[in-house]
Amino acid sequence: MDELSQELLTGAHRRAGLLEQGVTEAELRSGLWAQVYPRRYAWTATEGGHPRQRALAAATVCPDDGALGGWAAAFLLGAHQLDGSTPDPDAGLPALLCMPRVRRRPWWEGVRPFRSDLDVSDVVEAAGVRVTSPLRTAFDLARLAPSLTEAVVVLDVMARDLHVAPADVLAYATDRRRWRGTPRTREATALADARSASPQESRFRMLWVLDAGLPRPLCNWPVEDGAGHLLGVVDLLDLAAGTAGDYDGADHAAPERRSLDHARQEDLERHRLEVVRAAAPDLGRYRSRTVARLRHHRARGLRRDRAQDRWVAGSSPPSVPFR
Repeated sequence: MDELSQELLTGAHRRAGLLEQGVTEAELRSGLWAQVYPRRYAWTATEGGHPRQRALAAATVCPDDGALGGWAAAFLLGAHQLDGSTPDPDAGLPALLCMPRVRRRPWWEGVRPFRSDLDVSDVVEAAGVRVTSPLRTAFDLARLAPSLTEAVVVLDVMARDLHVAPADVLAYATDRRRWRGTPRTREATALADARSASPQESRFRMLWVLDAGLPRPLCNWPVEDGAGHLLGVVDLLDLAAGTAGDYDGADHAAPERRSLDHARQEDLERHRLEVVRAAAPDLGRYRSRTVARLRHHRARGLRRDRAQDRWVAGSSPPSVPFR
């Protein structure tokens, strides 16, 4: 076999196309290639679990008048936090194959056929394959999300990374009011915020609003002292109660980062800002306890003498995450 092009080493390819490129039948039967879908083969040295590889492989079984959609389209378009991962590292979400209602495709492992008509404007090209447009991708992701919280998560990412305005998603959904999942999508657009820096921050914000029933906070907002010096940027900020929320992801586990976090929290509290910290377990098995903590800190913030506060909310462009 002659040296293969980089294009052949990524994604999956039809058997006939590989033979035309000089790959032999013997090589296809060897350990060099793996059949990932019927008559579609992938180079085995390529990391099969990488989101880009999964998306490109799935695109080969999409009908010619369809388009790759959902997380796979979002990832190829540049929203890399939507990578099809799940809490189970061995079970990723299937790639969505969007196709006209008259088409049918079997359910193969790793792909999910989705019969839903596409307008010409609903399809663009990314990484050399047909994918749903950013607006259509955001709409589909939100309406197929398993919960309102997850619908908000995907809209946050799409708004920040691909500049899909929630108002545009709302208008798109309003024009398709009878489509499956549209009511949830319309509700999610009212809660979406492009300033959210990560899916977990979005989930923390939704726990704050939907579970704890607290007023919607500012997202990723700078906090300053009276002289205008930056004290920090908090993930969530309730101005009325002087309460902040910070989500600690995996990158906060390193000793150096923990040291900085502790000093920052002490500084914020010294300026009389209530701070509630949360990590992954607080959004899962300790969810009820986190709700109680949030309500407690807000109530305490509302009771105290706010005239003694030594902090003020800073200003920053409302559409750009302040990091």
